[in-house]
Amino acid sequence: MKEGQKLYYNLHGLLTSVQLRRVGPT
Repeated sequence: MKEGQKLYYNLHGLLTSVQLRRVGPT
C-alpha cells in the first residue's frame, strides 16, 4: 500500500467516525 493511500484511508476513517459521532444514534 502506498503512503498516500494509507493517509487517505486514515483521513476517511476519521471523517466517518466524526460524522457518525455528530449524527449519532438517537
